Formats: sequence, structure tokens, C-alpha cells
Amino acid sequence: MIYQMADTALNPKIRISDIIGRPAQFYSGLHGAALKSRVDELLDLIELEPSQYYSRYPPELSGGQKQRVGIARALAAEPSFIICDEVTSALDQLVAEGILKLLDRLQQELNLAYMFITHDLATVRSIADEVVVMQKGRVVEQGPKDEMFTPPHHPYHGPAAVVRAGNGPELAHDAAGGTRRRRDRRERKRLRLRLREIRGRPLSPDSVTAGRKAKTNTPGLRKTGVFGIRSADCRRVADQPTII
Repeated sequence: MIYQMADTALNPKIRISDIIGRPAQFYSGLHGAALKSRVDELLDLIELEPSQYYSRYPPELSGGQKQRVGIARALAAEPSFIICDEVTSALDQLVAEGILKLLDRLQQELNLAYMFITHDLATVRSIADEVVVMQKGRVVEQGPKDEMFTPPHHPYHGPAAVVRAGNGPELAHDAAGGTRRRRDRRERKRLRLRLREIRGRPLSPDSVTAGRKAKTNTPGLRKTGVFGIRSADCRRVADQPTII
């Protein structure tokens, strides 16, 4: 298994050679020179130079390098199936792409199968063959990747999620036939026009009632706090103070 948070998944007091070597020793019974050779081989597989990283500790590595060590540790047991639990969620986009490319290469070279647990549909689209969507512990949709990214969608992972995955705004149709993005733009435009009508001090979009009061009356600041150092702009609506 490859864990989500490499920072907490790796013991900071244990050398990289021991972190990778322990499963190789436990599952394969390797010791001495054979164990060192296997650790060097695994470091090469994850594209870390053995001579530079063999004796290092996790705090001396970057986030992406730590995740690579986590991958090597999983490979040390010589598995045919690996669970990847949100392996890119704690990484920036560039590093995450490198990790996904590494996993894809290892899959081809070692004939591995992965089960990715993720909320990122962009990751799903880049690496998955089969997709299973779960909600509250139950499978709500399942199928080949191409079918899962083609409408109609289940409401749980529907239009908005597919747009975030880079499938294009044309898939984000709502029940009225328009797109959610267009609806949001219309709503923002309507709100901007409404706020222009309100004269006086700038208001929060939720303060429409206060805006009507402030349209012709702009109250001054009232001293608050110890020794009157701080000021607050208050308006009273329906006998309830509203701080803007």
C-alpha cells in the first residue's frame, strides 16, 4: 500500500535504506549484500540515485522524494496489486504528474495492478481503466473509464465534478438546458448590477436590507474597544445591529 501523507508514513528516525529494506528482508528473506543490492535496485526504479539517498533520513527529502520512497517500500514486497490511497493529494501539480508517470511506467515494467482511492477525477482520468464511484460506503456507479466520463452522470459525481476533471464545460448541463457556469455568471452579473444601485458605503452581497437603509443615509464610524482605539461601521436594520 502507498499512503497519502508521506510525511507521516515514513519514520523520520529510520534511514531510507532500512525503510525500503525491511519489507524486502521480511518477505524475501534477504540479508547482507543481497539486501543492499535489492535496495539499490528499488531506488533506481523510483529514479533516486542509490549513492545519494541510501543513507539519508526522510526529513532530508522533498515531498515528492518521500512519496517515491513510499512507492519503493511497497515494491519491496514484490506485490502484483498495490493500493494507492490519495497518493498525489498532498503534492503540488508538477510533482503529482511525475508520481503518476512513475506509477504508469512501473505498471508497464512490472505488470502491476493498482487500486486508486481518490477524490480527484483528473487523476482518475489520467490513470484508471475501470472506475467505481462510492457514496457513503455504497457503490453508486461503476464501469470503464470512457463510459464513466460520458453523460448521463450520477448526481453525486455529475456535471460539476466532470468539469473540474477537465472534460470541458459543455458537459455541465443542468435540468433547464443551460450550463451551471452560465447560470453562475448571470447571477454574479445580476448581483453586480444590484449593488450599483445601492448608494453609500460598499455592502456585503448578503446585506441587501441594510443597503436600502444606507441608500440615502451614510452613518459615521462609532468608537468601540478599549480607549476608543478601534472603530466599527454599524447599521441598524429591524432594530438589530448589522456590522458591515
